[in-house]
Amino acid sequence: MKKIYLCAVVCLLSSTAFTQKAKVQSAYNYLKYGELDKAKEAIDLASENEVSSLMGKTWLYRGKIYSAIANTKEEKYKALDSDALNKAYEAFSKAMSLNDKKVNKTDLNNGMAQLINPIFNQGIALFKEKKYEQAASKFSMTSKINDQLGLLDTLSIYNTGLAYANASKYDMALERYKKCLETGYGKDKMYTTVADLMVKNNNKQGAIDLIQNEGLKKYPTSQSLINYQFSLYLQDEDYDGALKSVDASIANDPTNAVFHYNKGFILDQKGDRGAAVQSYEKAIDVDAEYFDAYYNLGAIYFNDGASKIKQRNELPLNAAAKAKELKESSVADFNKALPFLEKAHNINPNDKSTLQSLREIYSRIGNTEKYKLINDKLTN
Repeated sequence: MKKIYLCAVVCLLSSTAFTQKAKVQSAYNYLKYGELDKAKEAIDLASENEVSSLMGKTWLYRGKIYSAIANTKEEKYKALDSDALNKAYEAFSKAMSLNDKKVNKTDLNNGMAQLINPIFNQGIALFKEKKYEQAASKFSMTSKINDQLGLLDTLSIYNTGLAYANASKYDMALERYKKCLETGYGKDKMYTTVADLMVKNNNKQGAIDLIQNEGLKKYPTSQSLINYQFSLYLQDEDYDGALKSVDASIANDPTNAVFHYNKGFILDQKGDRGAAVQSYEKAIDVDAEYFDAYYNLGAIYFNDGASKIKQRNELPLNAAAKAKELKESSVADFNKALPFLEKAHNINPNDKSTLQSLREIYSRIGNTEKYKLINDKLTN
């Protein structure tokens, strides 16, 4: 009796397994003939069954069916499930995890790979709608799919970081961006992207260290990194650091007028007027129409003259000789400033600061005709 009973159980189990395999195959057949509603119904039942849910083909076919639902142009089938792409991904992932030898690996990989573009496009659409966290989830999924297929998808990793950055999820964005740095994606510009995000995340020193200790060591002549480093130093009024950056820029391109102007500006801020003048003059040598360089050169001499006027006005009444000396010296300074400011005015006739400086100079040196001309421009 025991033998007969055991045989009955085995036969029953075999019969059940056969029935479930038939249902799985039926689901696939419905898929082949485009009957997605019937395919979905059959595969949903099979994936919930305790026998067929352990079969790799169940999940392979489920992935294919839900992928077809997601990509179909027929609304009656597309309406079967609004989350079909996610369910397709989960099904293919389940098939992979079961490691069923009866499942064709190439077929499974191809099914998974076909999800990448639709999910990526969902991410782009969500990003355009400013649904950044949802977009990040989609880009993260395409990155994960490629990872499961043994591929490195740096574009999806970057886009995940970009979406999180726009969502102000800076820590999550930095995690992805740093993976991009590790792979070399974006090259030197990726370092400025990461550094910029670190600044937004209240870690300016970390940004400076990243540019200096990693970015510029890997890309020592990168002008974008040097410029970014320069801007960070300038924000902190670290003029010594800024000077090192601008010297590196000049070494990269000595014919760039902006670099010489920047050096002049930094030296001016440091109080080294003589060296500042030389740098501004180099900027003009390179670009004879460089307004800012002419204006700053004029401003150096103008400020010297104005300072002497202030000293003169503070003298006691019995210091006539010193007052005369300061007046003559200030007029000499104003005359030095004049050609630079006049050139700046020629380049940009509407700049108010230049007009005001010229009016003051013409008043001090007694040129009433030009004073009136400039004053009319300012008052009319």
